[in-house]
Amino acid sequence: MSAFAYRYVGREELPARLTEFDLQQFFQLTSADIAAIRERFRADRFAAVGLQLVCLRAFGGPLDRFAAVPRNLLQYVCEAFSAPLLSIASLKTLYQRRPTLYEHQQWVKEHLGIKPFDVTTQAALLEMLRVQAAAAADVDELIATAQRWLYDRCRLIPGQRQITDMARHAFSGYEAQMLAAVNRAVPAATLQQCMKSVGSPRADGSATHLEWIKAPSRRNGPKNLAETLDKIRYLKALAVHEWNLDDIALPKLRAYAQKVQARRPAKTKTLKESTQALELVCFLRMSLLELTDIAMHQTIRRSQDLFRRAASTAQSTHTRSAMEDRQQALKAKAVLQDKSKSTE
Repeated sequence: MSAFAYRYVGREELPARLTEFDLQQFFQLTSADIAAIRERFRADRFAAVGLQLVCLRAFGGPLDRFAAVPRNLLQYVCEAFSAPLLSIASLKTLYQRRPTLYEHQQWVKEHLGIKPFDVTTQAALLEMLRVQAAAAADVDELIATAQRWLYDRCRLIPGQRQITDMARHAFSGYEAQMLAAVNRAVPAATLQQCMKSVGSPRADGSATHLEWIKAPSRRNGPKNLAETLDKIRYLKALAVHEWNLDDIALPKLRAYAQKVQARRPAKTKTLKESTQALELVCFLRMSLLELTDIAMHQTIRRSQDLFRRAASTAQSTHTRSAMEDRQQALKAKAVLQDKSKSTE
């Protein structure tokens, strides 16, 4: 399903303003919904139950009791039941008694076929999160994945705190596996040497080695190709190409490398040592892979440029030579056809 369809999944309250497009796409009552509400509840409850229904269908979880209701949504629900327009600031105005709120929510869940978040569902969700943690860039991505997984299976999405705790547990568990893989692949002495080397300034004093590697490659000229090859030689001197990091998924390597790329070097030093080591190893490994691809691309472009220039020079030389031959032939012909000259 498109990510757009999950736009409101996992939310617990409505936005301050709801566009007409979102109202039409995500917060509509069907004729069956209206008929079921009319049959089950009395007229003064139609709007409240209707709001609970459209929000639970869009969110996958119950609407917060204190949530403010956009005016256009309230107007739509009231018009759907041909009821007078209410002027309320939040659902709290409609639900003075909590049992009424719980009764409405329970009926809406049964009407939509949404099953509770029970122990079996929780165990299946935890297993899914452990698998997805191998490719997730951060905890927020895992949270979104968990909410969408529950929504697709018509399971009630629990509160944000519970989902966040489960996502963090799965994320930290895979991060521990990554750290163990790094410790197996990179000896402690080598790792310390790498951390010291990347933080040291370059010979020309322009920047540290880490800042130098982070600098993006420019055009495909010979100077930039030489710089790319220098970076590759530097990384290979650190034995980065010998590290066996096959146990770490490539998306995870890229995600941790991007953290180093986006962060100032001084900020990286404030992290705990294990986090620094993990991120640095991922960054150096991904940098080597990417620089190798860049070097190949730059080499191909450079070769194409050289071939193009050589072909242009050859064509120009061939054209000039042909013109000279034609001129010499015309001169010879003129001499041969000149009857004023003797045979000798």
